[in-house]
Amino acid sequence: MADSVLLIALALFALTFVGGILPLVGRWSERGLHVLAAVSAGLFLGLVFLHLLPELAHHHAGEASLEPQAAAEPAGVFAEQWPWICTLAGFLLLFFVEKLWLESRSRRDHHRAVWFASYVGLLIHTAFTGLGLAAVLPNEQMRWVFVLAIVAHKGSEAFSLATLMQLAGLGRMRALGFLAAYAAVAPIGLLMGSAVESLDSDVGLALTGIACGTFLYVAVCDLLPEVFHGEAPGWQKAGWVMLGATIAGAIQHVLPHAHA
Repeated sequence: MADSVLLIALALFALTFVGGILPLVGRWSERGLHVLAAVSAGLFLGLVFLHLLPELAHHHAGEASLEPQAAAEPAGVFAEQWPWICTLAGFLLLFFVEKLWLESRSRRDHHRAVWFASYVGLLIHTAFTGLGLAAVLPNEQMRWVFVLAIVAHKGSEAFSLATLMQLAGLGRMRALGFLAAYAAVAPIGLLMGSAVESLDSDVGLALTGIACGTFLYVAVCDLLPEVFHGEAPGWQKAGWVMLGATIAGAIQHVLPHAHA
């Protein structure tokens, strides 16, 4: 079992890193960056609406069914809305950062703040993904289904993150360093999770909610405006956005029972 966990951790690191370096290969024109941004926006939207939000609702509904009487009390009502409050908080966090802190700064400073906030959100979410993966590894029949789903999701997230780094003007070596650190988080979480028996599900739900709000803001308020301010035909840009969303949806369709 220990050998298979280490093998899965190494594969998870390598494939996530490969997904992240794709936007950094070669020199990209402004139009090429807009294509990457459009695909990334679709990926973010697909990951939020087809993966993270359903996962949030699924786990929260399961917990609520265990305590039906508590849900009728005021504290229970707050607890019932807690994941969605965290989703709203994640969205508003980036909104206020942009409107209150970055109002007088340059466009590049704006992109730097957005990519860094996205990076932190992804690190937190990915850490819990690795911990959660450790809980399902004992199921030998479903083990590789979960692993493949998580690799697909983390690779697409790394791709989108690298695109944000490109828009922010990060140097290639710095971007590679950040991507390597990001790719290592899920494997580290997996190795740590294999040594513990239980996780705080409330904390996991809260962080997933914050990640939903953060990624939704990045897609709708940062990437999509960046894509559609160029000169290329709008239908082409919409097509690239739909491609990204379709990729995210295809991942869920091919691996329908995997929650990353």
